[in-house]
Amino acid sequence: MYNNLCFLRDTEIPNLEETIGSSFEVEVDNFGEKICIELKPVGSDIIISQQNKEEYINLYLDWKFNKSIEKFFNPFLNGFYKVADKTIFEIIESDELELIICGTQNLDFKDLEEGSVAGDGYTKESQTVKDFWEIVHEFNEETKKKFLFFLTGCDRAPIKGLGSLRMIIGRHGPDSDKLPCAHTCFNYLLIPDYQDKEKLKKRLLLAIENSEGFGLM
Repeated sequence: MYNNLCFLRDTEIPNLEETIGSSFEVEVDNFGEKICIELKPVGSDIIISQQNKEEYINLYLDWKFNKSIEKFFNPFLNGFYKVADKTIFEIIESDELELIICGTQNLDFKDLEEGSVAGDGYTKESQTVKDFWEIVHEFNEETKKKFLFFLTGCDRAPIKGLGSLRMIIGRHGPDSDKLPCAHTCFNYLLIPDYQDKEKLKKRLLLAIENSEGFGLM
């Protein structure tokens, strides 16, 4: 559909009436029965031409995205407004709504570090904590998303940014072969006091690459 409409929009063929031979109507399959729907009054008698093709494209898109689904969408919308304040959606833009639902896509781990606290025997000056931040700042975007999911259960930043998470880094005992673990409800990361940065990186990556839900795969 997209390719056909783009072709129609861009083509400079002068005699579209003969080349395409289509009118202002659309054919739909209604449980095996072909039905023609006019996009405007007497649309079946109006042939697409260079002069009216823009109007046809607009009418077709309006039918495809709005009119063809309104019988099903309107009951859903009415039900949605019973549990959500309709006035809110009248004053915000679509990109603002996306931000509320999905959070920001900008994963600024500097903000995450600045808003974090250390406890259970760690301070921000603890070598393991310093090594941890050096490691995560080197992650690519995909690995940062996986870490965020491991820490919070969601791979997106909240609407106010990562600095609002208040991440907690806790000491999970002395150096051992245990993996880092996270309490996602509290953004609480527990790391054994690894004495080797490379070991910390390997154990952390192993944990975040194999996490699923509230445990490991």
